[in-house]
Amino acid sequence: YMYRSMPTRMLLGSDNLSLIAELQWRLSLGISVPILALLSLGLGKVPPRKGHFHHVLPAIILFIIYFNLLTLSKRWIAQDALSPFIGCWWVHMLFLGIALALIWKATGRGIPKIWGGRSRHV
Repeated sequence: YMYRSMPTRMLLGSDNLSLIAELQWRLSLGISVPILALLSLGLGKVPPRKGHFHHVLPAIILFIIYFNLLTLSKRWIAQDALSPFIGCWWVHMLFLGIALALIWKATGRGIPKIWGGRSRHV
């Protein structure tokens, strides 16, 4: 647990999996801020007659899942169960996708059809 107090500069070139996991965790905290902000934009639009706190519970659940997955990824990296190359980045990509889908839905456009099908904006 000594690595938690190590300066980030000392973590950068390490081959030790625990140190790599700690570095990714530190970077993840900064990366999660804009992703959580995007999630809040997607959850911020409240339908009429639903009340101002309609999306509070889904937001709390998404937050808990996000940070639990980051914590799991950190442990998996340290235990060599997950490649440091994949690391915590898959969690950020997953939640960035969720945030963008929620924003797309909140704008009233619906979720785009990527593979086949017709777009309604043609």
